Amino acid sequence: MNRIKTIAGAYPVAIAFAALSLGAAGAMVMSRGTGRAFPLTVVASVSFVLAGAAGGAHRDGFGRFMLVGLIGCCMGDLLGGYDF
Repeated sequence: MNRIKTIAGAYPVAIAFAALSLGAAGAMVMSRGTGRAFPLTVVASVSFVLAGAAGGAHRDGFGRFMLVGLIGCCMGDLLGGYDF
């Protein structure tokens, strides 16, 4: 099977979701102790899952494995404690 190698720039939507997630994670650190961290946790966690999906993680076995891991981490963030 011939695989085509791609670079990260080939997935601009995935890059946008990753940047959103990193920005939300930074804002979480800055808002610690103010009670506003949970909405930022939702944005950061869901954005990582969306970045994986937009980057094509669902296309092969290892990517699907990683995407399931991201979904599991997201669920842990959303269902777990309110302090990251």
